[in-house]
Amino acid sequence: LQCRAEYSRFDMHILAEIPFFFSHIFPWPFIYAGGIFMFRALRDSLRALGSLRWTTVQGRVTRSDIGVTDTGGDYPHDLFFPIIEYTSTVGRQSRKSSKIAMADFNPGGRERAEQLLKPYRVGTSVTVHVSPDNPDISLLEPGMRWPLLGRFLGGLFLFSAGLVCLVLFGGARFITTRLFGM
Repeated sequence: LQCRAEYSRFDMHILAEIPFFFSHIFPWPFIYAGGIFMFRALRDSLRALGSLRWTTVQGRVTRSDIGVTDTGGDYPHDLFFPIIEYTSTVGRQSRKSSKIAMADFNPGGRERAEQLLKPYRVGTSVTVHVSPDNPDISLLEPGMRWPLLGRFLGGLFLFSAGLVCLVLFGGARFITTRLFGM
């Protein structure tokens, strides 16, 4: 028993175009998005590390609440996140802010949001870290947080997937011959 596949000229043209698509078009959005995610995560990480050296002033919590968002979709459920507002005086000007840390806290269960709010009850005195470059930017918890690392790793994954696709489907040959004249 012998099977022989026959392709029309049109089929061969389509098959010939698949490597072109995967080597010249498909990888670039992944490389671009991954690069942007990594760049922004690194930039925010440097800002987060810099926040350890910011000026500190005393402030007072004016709002401590739990926000709720609905995921929607086929299996909707509620996600909870902390809402905090605090005031501080920088120089002679009173400022209001709501940022807890450089990286936002991911929404989750009600218990997690309550745990995050525990040290920030209304009326509580807090140490506020104020940016020396822009006093409108302040936060309560300086330094790095895990979401920044997660954003960087997600960007690295996208970037790597694009590069792998580029190399596996002959894009490396295109780059070296067309762009670098090798």
